[in-house]
Amino acid sequence: MRQRYLVIGVLLLLLSAAGTGAADSELMKEFETKYARLDIDLLNNPCEIGDVTDFVYTKDVATFTFTEGKMFLLRYVDDRPTTALFVGNGSASIPPPEPPVERYNLAWASGDTLVNEEFEICYMHIGDDFDLAVKENTSFELSTLEFKYYTQAMQAQGEFYFRPRIFHTFDNYFQLVRSCYERGPDGFFWADFNRYNFMYDPNRPEETIISFEKFGGDFAITDGAVLQKQERDITTSFETSDIPYPTTLLDIKATVEMGGMDARRMDGCEATVRVRVNKDSLRFVGLFLNYNLKEDSIYYNGEPVDYKRRKDFSYIGTVLPEYVYRGDTLTFTLWYRGTDFVHAFPFVEDPTPCPHTLHFRVPRDYQYLMPGKGPVGRDGKVDTFTVRTTNPYWRFSFQGYVSGYDTVPLPTDMGITINRLKTDAIKKDQQCYIPDSPYEAALVQSFDFATGILGPPPGVFSLTVFPDSNLAMPGLVNVPQIYCYTGGTGGIGMKAAQQMSRQWYGATLKPASEREYWLADAVPDYFGLMFAREGVSPDAFYSELEDRRRQILTFRDRDGDQPLAVGNRANAALRAYKGSWLMHMLRFVMLDLATASEQRFNRFLAELASLANSAQFTNADVVALAEKHYGDSLGWFFDHWLFGRGIPKYDIAYSIEERDDGYWVAGTATTSEVPSTYRMPVVMRVELVDGNSEFFQPMLAAPEAGFEFGPFEGEPRELFFNEFYSVLCNYSVNKR
Repeated sequence: MRQRYLVIGVLLLLLSAAGTGAADSELMKEFETKYARLDIDLLNNPCEIGDVTDFVYTKDVATFTFTEGKMFLLRYVDDRPTTALFVGNGSASIPPPEPPVERYNLAWASGDTLVNEEFEICYMHIGDDFDLAVKENTSFELSTLEFKYYTQAMQAQGEFYFRPRIFHTFDNYFQLVRSCYERGPDGFFWADFNRYNFMYDPNRPEETIISFEKFGGDFAITDGAVLQKQERDITTSFETSDIPYPTTLLDIKATVEMGGMDARRMDGCEATVRVRVNKDSLRFVGLFLNYNLKEDSIYYNGEPVDYKRRKDFSYIGTVLPEYVYRGDTLTFTLWYRGTDFVHAFPFVEDPTPCPHTLHFRVPRDYQYLMPGKGPVGRDGKVDTFTVRTTNPYWRFSFQGYVSGYDTVPLPTDMGITINRLKTDAIKKDQQCYIPDSPYEAALVQSFDFATGILGPPPGVFSLTVFPDSNLAMPGLVNVPQIYCYTGGTGGIGMKAAQQMSRQWYGATLKPASEREYWLADAVPDYFGLMFAREGVSPDAFYSELEDRRRQILTFRDRDGDQPLAVGNRANAALRAYKGSWLMHMLRFVMLDLATASEQRFNRFLAELASLANSAQFTNADVVALAEKHYGDSLGWFFDHWLFGRGIPKYDIAYSIEERDDGYWVAGTATTSEVPSTYRMPVVMRVELVDGNSEFFQPMLAAPEAGFEFGPFEGEPRELFFNEFYSVLCNYSVNKR
């Protein structure tokens, strides 16, 4: 097998050019020619020029009005322009997008929920019928683009943001050219005006993107609203998880050769993926491969296939020799190599997990940790083993290490052994070293804490703890023994609980889309806090919670507060910290204040882990399960904390009044910096004259709500607002 890698790899490297597949068919030569035309310099480039008056063009949710000015059509492919430049007076109008989650994220990106912009320059890339529409009422003549217009076009940066760059998920040139092959009203359209971009791409899972240059001079444009095309009528935030992905992975089989001094170099991989077609028809199929992994060749159904992959891009656009249709199964084989194997295998846009069967050849005595690993055989100086995963995965990860580790078995209450790897490379005199005794105790205690709430982890019968940093996988927990963030906080116990909980809320989760990813960040982080409260101290718990609050407010102050449900568009730290606070608030919403019972929340966490690991789940499923355990609707909660943005500010004014039946605490809560639909129960404490306290949890609705507690026999001393940090907020309290 290794000889095949070398022969095919060297041959294809000689034949291929600029990331193009070696099949080199006539279709691919034609495709490359069209692709190259998109890079032709505009200066002195032949073009058509027309004087446009009151031309209105509607593309999905956007309406462009070209009131008066010059229109230039350039870069012709198949006798049709692919670039358009308007200089004059015009405007773009995009109403507040539905669903609301995208409206809120557009406000985060651009400062407004709608687009209503007048412009003097609009730069467009077109693979639709824009050129035919503008020619219906405008006469054009052949000419060349003059320098003054060229300069204006460059200053508008329409070229800069459109060109395929490492910041793009897709290759914009590839997407435009593929649309030109079926050019029609539903084709590709991209416009840059002022600091906005608008894109409609019929070959993306979510066709419409409204972007903004959030900070002047940005190298990347910021995606605000990402929408499915208007005709699908997606109006609620729940519906955004129902995405019509063009393809779905069915299974992955691979033969992998590993090497390198640290056991982490992938010398070669032959990965075969079977893909189901979901669209009515396809000729161009997108695959993804970690950009640090360099492909040597790609085969389709046993034959070389044409493809385009730019340097440092994960996206691979394949050009099939014939059309394929809904329900067809396609087989791709990729040969590649590289040093980054955190996500070692090809994937598609659809995050639906699939089974993996992996055959490994590794240097003798090199060790690898991964779920589903079979017995190790020996072939001379090479060890071999096969991995057959019990659980399906979307992105499969594994951990490699060389010799020098001892294994220390640690029993747990569940009867599942924790195999702690210990190495001399981690020395006691190193800064922030965690001694063996507290380190091992934290591992066992955090695991027993998690199983006590969630039950046994899915599909795991033993655990290996690797004391270095990498990803936690089923059966593998990464808890560093060199850990500096310990003083006055949750310490190593909190860190261990965060990583342990990824056995339930980690790689085996089955999200329907990226919009559910927040769960894999939120629950492990909050589980670490829960363990800190029980295993360390309540002070550590509240200290960590307050630290997360400060960081969320910093995001907010820098206009970085995004809805959690926008998926990977949200900052990873925000997903973890805001998601952790969401869980904390939900816990107090479900709390039985009279008995201080947390059974409803703990049962919710356990059933959620079972649901999310056993079947593909959506945000709607998460909300429905929470409502089941709460016993009532929670739309008011998730509409704001999952799909919305904004941190409430409460101004509390109260007085202590003596009435006929005793003393009462009466007040008003004025809520600002959130939508008028916002409401939330907040825990308050009334301290009595004898030093005892009574707790209350009124529902406070924006913009103003009244509350009163009583009667009390003696005059209360004071009212304390937001006890137990029950709500993420700012507040002030004034006694009248």
